[in-house]
Amino acid sequence: MSDPRQARPRLGRLLGIGAVVLIFAFYAAFVGEMMVVGWDVLGRDNQYLLDYARQFAGGALPYRDFAFEYPPLALIMIVLPYLLGGTDLAQWSALLAAENLVVVIATAGCLAYLVRRGWSARGTADTVLIYILLIAATPIVFIRWDSLPALLTVIALCAMASGRSAASGIALALGGLDKLYPLLLVPVVALPSFLSRKWRQLGAIVAGSVVTVAIGLGALIALVGPTLGLSFLTYHADRGYEIESVPATFGLLAHAFGGAEATTFNAFGSWQLQSPLVDSLGWLWLAIAALMAAAVAVSAIVQYRRELRIGGSVSPLTQIGLLMATILVFMLGYRVLSPQYVIWLLPFAALLPRGKVVVTAMACLLTLYVYPFGAQGLIDLDTFPILSWRCATQCSSAYSPGWSPRASAWLRAPCSCAEAPLARDVDVQYGREAHADPAEHGVARDAPRIYQRADRVAAANVDAGVLVVAPDQHVARLCVGERA
Repeated sequence: MSDPRQARPRLGRLLGIGAVVLIFAFYAAFVGEMMVVGWDVLGRDNQYLLDYARQFAGGALPYRDFAFEYPPLALIMIVLPYLLGGTDLAQWSALLAAENLVVVIATAGCLAYLVRRGWSARGTADTVLIYILLIAATPIVFIRWDSLPALLTVIALCAMASGRSAASGIALALGGLDKLYPLLLVPVVALPSFLSRKWRQLGAIVAGSVVTVAIGLGALIALVGPTLGLSFLTYHADRGYEIESVPATFGLLAHAFGGAEATTFNAFGSWQLQSPLVDSLGWLWLAIAALMAAAVAVSAIVQYRRELRIGGSVSPLTQIGLLMATILVFMLGYRVLSPQYVIWLLPFAALLPRGKVVVTAMACLLTLYVYPFGAQGLIDLDTFPILSWRCATQCSSAYSPGWSPRASAWLRAPCSCAEAPLARDVDVQYGREAHADPAEHGVARDAPRIYQRADRVAAANVDAGVLVVAPDQHVARLCVGERA
């Protein structure tokens, strides 16, 4: 008789493959409409990106010879399609899509590496399949370059998993020189080293990130001067409330349901909202953003301290969850929120437990409706697109960086299994369950199971013969024995 516990992963994998097929079938059915609507809504953005590429390829310097609102490394993904022959908009867009496909494949490879290091809640096939599913639900990934900073954050995770602290800082800094948000992840990555007083590791992370940013900005300032070289920062400081942002959403809802009147206008390369309600509560949005940031910071310190006290290290999924929460605070608290920002979350979501995947997938699908189909309605202040976008942002804000109750109770107290008999060799990765009958080893069913890896031994909670593997290391051997 087959074990139903073994059938569940197979069923989930089949459902995931089926979901990917259905999404692509939807694209095939509506490809004509998506291209027309998407071109009307997003083609203008691609046109000015192509203009940037033409000017740079012609010898002009960004910031000095033409205004450029992005960090310097953003030019890589923008200019490369032009250099490869994408001299008109259609060719440039096709090459950008191919470029993003390469980056997505590289990200999937990094995720597979993280699974082998025990940094995922599931196996390799399931993690990569979930990532493909999320990418399929987010086609905007192929018309922007946000996949590259997302890849660099995953490379930083790979460096953390392999103990290369300086490399993780460098990867995050490179991501920050492409899009700014990876720089916000440096404190979250460095915090475990600080709390555990691993000063050399902490210094490597900080030095790797600071030196990389200093070299990048130093070279830029040497070329165009400090005022122009840092103009992309002042540009974003001067922006208003983008219609997709959470503060603007409240103004949109007020307008839709008979409250304060709002209008939209195009500025800073995006659609902005003019609303007396939003303008009058500008101080409140800053306070809410500060509170969200403080909540994540306190959560990180509390969880990190607890896990360091109990197990001597911080579990990978705790770090991944808090990294994702940090990105969400930036997305939800800032007055600019574009639909492509959801791309930043996809690799992290693929590594996390099922609940986080479902919430992220819902946000992706709602974003797909608004962009491209409901974008014009949102600009025209129609009610249904407003509600749809509000639901998408609500899915993101519903994310919690903590563990599920079952996973958060993985470790009760340190123990030793020096005297415990070896049950069998196993190859268990984080988040997987190892099933064994305690009676086979002469141990009472309610006795704690113990796992052993290298110099660390810890006790795991067992209910009815099911071992929930401790989520901080790849398990080398599984032992059965009494708690020391």
